[in-house]
Amino acid sequence: MYYPILKNKEPSYYRWITILFVISFLSITNYTNSFAQLFDKNAKDYHLKGYEESQRGNLDLALTYYKKALSLGARDPAIFNDIGIVYERLGVQDSAEHSYLQAIKLQSNYLPAYTNLGYFYLANNNKNKAIFYFQERIRRADVSDPWRGKLEAFLCEIDPDLKKQFIMSKAEVLSREIVKRAHAKFVMEIARSSRHYLKGQKYFQDQQYVNAIDEFNLGLAITPNNPKLLNAVKQVEEEMEIDLLKKRAEDAMEQLNAGDLMSAKQKFKEILATIPEESIHKSE
Repeated sequence: MYYPILKNKEPSYYRWITILFVISFLSITNYTNSFAQLFDKNAKDYHLKGYEESQRGNLDLALTYYKKALSLGARDPAIFNDIGIVYERLGVQDSAEHSYLQAIKLQSNYLPAYTNLGYFYLANNNKNKAIFYFQERIRRADVSDPWRGKLEAFLCEIDPDLKKQFIMSKAEVLSREIVKRAHAKFVMEIARSSRHYLKGQKYFQDQQYVNAIDEFNLGLAITPNNPKLLNAVKQVEEEMEIDLLKKRAEDAMEQLNAGDLMSAKQKFKEILATIPEESIHKSE
């Protein structure tokens, strides 16, 4: 039986197949990205048109545009929030509530929906839920958010008992801030004081005792009663006293060698007078 021998395809054939596949894939990807961008732009346009119609009072038309934006795949919490506003104005309470909640579900920190839910529940005689969402809006807001102060004042009108809670909360925040700043200041002062200490130690090692004392005193001015600095000052003063005694002893010996016994004797008396009695007793 005869079997035809199949010739191997040329390497260039496979290269062309690979190139065509890559080109096709890139084309599809580009088309997909283009369609996605187009859908996104159209969704934003429909959202804007919906908002404009809502402002004009054309609520049904606004709702149509909002729904078209959603049909194009838009998942912007602002759209659901705006739909909730339209439903609320139309009196469709269940749909309004659902839309506000959907906005929060999409983005937990989308603050306008919390505010709208607060007013929504208050209008529907659900005071507890209203307070909850107003408080959530306040809790999630930045300190500089103007709505924070407005809602706090409004909540105090709704429930006077909350006024005390807000005051205590602000006091705690202020207290933490004061402690934080005090700690930061303390750390900075310690750092400055340490720099003076290190500089003083360098002078001390170089036997520049006056400069060392000045640096240690500058450190003590920042951190009074700092034991490390106080000990450093004491150590320098002791070294200065020892140097002074050595200098006087050398002067006395020079006078003694020169035959000036009276002056030498007076110098030795001065040296003995400067040495504390406990030091003399310890040496005995």
